[in-house]
Amino acid sequence: MSSSNWFTGSGAEIDIKAIMTIIENHIIEKGRVFIGTDSMLKSDGCVFATAICLHGNKTSESGRYFFKRKRHKKSSYKD
Repeated sequence: MSSSNWFTGSGAEIDIKAIMTIIENHIIEKGRVFIGTDSMLKSDGCVFATAICLHGNKTSESGRYFFKRKRHKKSSYKD
């Protein structure tokens, strides 16, 4: 596993530079880009998930997304 930790919707690992190129082309084709992050507290820490979603453009009616997860141990949070 590389240091990027970004994945496609099908679970394949992808580099952020490749994602940026895909986003640039998507925007040129008049597509929309949505970015969001959420978190979930667990007993041993917190998991953050970030998603980049591409929706519709001139050449496609479907969408595409990329995501990454980051786990932080409880010791990095104060009680």
